[in-house]
Amino acid sequence: MAQNAAQHSFAVATGLMDFDLSGTGQAWSGAVRANLASNETDFTWSGAGGVRVDVSSRVSILGEMRVRGIEVDFTGSTAEWVGGVTWRLGT
Repeated sequence: MAQNAAQHSFAVATGLMDFDLSGTGQAWSGAVRANLASNETDFTWSGAGGVRVDVSSRVSILGEMRVRGIEVDFTGSTAEWVGGVTWRLGT
């Protein structure tokens, strides 16, 4: 079987992202992706998790962490920590 020729690709996407399926809100989001052709395949593993704690009926604190291991033997890695406070408007 013949192998396909290497290809490069670039993509840009943008639009509204729903916070959750309950319809509590939306935010504008965007993404950019570039694929550079290579004769090797490098794997990237990633995961994310977060928590929100209600301090009162109107105030919450939240935290989230995302981690990524680059290549099969994790020769590189990245981590993001996000924290914040939410304030509910209205009743």
